[in-house]
Amino acid sequence: MDYKFTDNKKNLLDQIASCKQEWKSVLDDFFIKFNKQLITDKGASIEGGMQPNFIW
Repeated sequence: MDYKFTDNKKNLLDQIASCKQEWKSVLDDFFIKFNKQLITDKGASIEGGMQPNFIW
């Protein structure tokens, strides 16, 4: 679990609540990075994509 990720998102939400950050820009930034990660994860594991799940 990535506690830094969770803490960062909590801080961003606090900034949105106190009108120090615009919610649309926060969501745009998140989804741009998330989309890039999804594209990477579709690749083969040797190219940085996700490892296949094995059922024993």
